[in-house]
Amino acid sequence: MSTAHDAGPAFSVYGSRNGSPVAVSWSPGSLRGDPPTVGLMLAELEIASASRGDPICGSSLDAIVPDRRRSPLHDPHATYSLAERVLDSIRDVEAQPADLAAELQRRRQARQ
Repeated sequence: MSTAHDAGPAFSVYGSRNGSPVAVSWSPGSLRGDPPTVGLMLAELEIASASRGDPICGSSLDAIVPDRRRSPLHDPHATYSLAERVLDSIRDVEAQPADLAAELQRRRQARQ
C-alpha cells in the first residue's frame, strides 16, 4: 500500500481463489501479491487485448478494458473489475485515497 507521502492511488484486495486466501495489491501500472493470482489477472488482460474486435469475447471483457486506448493497469476501476473477475470472493479492500477506498468498499458490499 501507499503511504501518505506517495503520489497516486493504490489498493489491496484480500479474498480467496480456489479455496485459498490471497492478496493482490495495485498501484498504477503494477500488480503484486499471490503469484498465481497475479499471473491469472495478467493472462485475463492478454485475452482482453487479443479479443479486440471479437463480437462475443470482446464484449464480455469490456468491463475490464473499457478504454482500449490505455492499459487497464493504469486504471484502478478496471483493475478492480479484473480482481472481481478472477477472485472467487473479496472479503476486504484497503485503498488510498479515501474516496477510492469508499467506492471500492461499496462495490465489494454490493457483490455480497
